[in-house]
Amino acid sequence: KWIGTVEGLALFDDLSWRVWTTFNSDLFSNNISTLVFDGGNRVTAGSVNGGIAVMIDTAMTVYCRNNSSGIPDNSVLQIAIDSSGHYWFASPAAGVFVDWGNLNWQIYNQANSGMPVSASTCIFIDENDVQFIGTEQNGMVKRTMPDSWEYYTSANSDLADNGIHALIKDQNGLLWIGTYQSGLQSLKTAPTATVEISENFKFY
Repeated sequence: KWIGTVEGLALFDDLSWRVWTTFNSDLFSNNISTLVFDGGNRVTAGSVNGGIAVMIDTAMTVYCRNNSSGIPDNSVLQIAIDSSGHYWFASPAAGVFVDWGNLNWQIYNQANSGMPVSASTCIFIDENDVQFIGTEQNGMVKRTMPDSWEYYTSANSDLADNGIHALIKDQNGLLWIGTYQSGLQSLKTAPTATVEISENFKFY
């Protein structure tokens, strides 16, 4: 069991604990904000102000601006993996960015893409590789590959709050949206990515 805390990264094997911190490892921050498991032996941890830590078994590699890895932001609030195994990162300062492999980072932010803002809080990638991105104050972004962008805010939809905290889709196709001030909402998504969103998306 891997556990992210504000005082380091912990591993519990049902018998004993092991904890990695800035004092006993290569971590640059003890504030672990998110964890993702690839189904094999890799766990990737995002942190606040400390970049990304990749654990393969219990061997750690850290990617941080402090060690010239090329990562665009030291804070990562959520990580998602697409169907090709690429890792996507939601960043409060750099929008979203992806690792295409070999530290080949590509950034999508307000300056170079359809992102309405560079402050992203969370990301969920569905079975069709459609990306749902939460922002701090600008609602939710939907990106259909390769480069189609749509936005949902309280001004143009029934979204109750433009501050998005968490996103996840259930087995019935409902996208659940956790907001900062207005609780939990669900969004009924279209069965395929090709159906018109305006006709097939409904907030409940």
